[in-house]
Amino acid sequence: MAVRTVEILLPTAEAGVGARKPAPRIPSLRGKTVGFIDNGWRCLAITYDEYTKMLKEQEGVARVIHKKKVASSPVSKEAFEELAAQADAVIVGLGN
Repeated sequence: MAVRTVEILLPTAEAGVGARKPAPRIPSLRGKTVGFIDNGWRCLAITYDEYTKMLKEQEGVARVIHKKKVASSPVSKEAFEELAAQADAVIVGLGN
């Protein structure tokens, strides 16, 4: 069976020197809970299903949580706090 690889691109805005600060990294996702923030992209459900499968099978993620938000607006403070309390890592929705 051929091993599949996925390249995930992370577009980031240009920042001045010293303005960037990397997020703390989790050494492993094994046994962790990963949250997805759904930004309303019309094909996101299919993409998230695939990511969920890969995270569980390849990285040993124990649980995946999906949180929807209104398109073109930030996630509400309440939804953010709820997700932050439950998840070890969060993936914010993809744009098209």
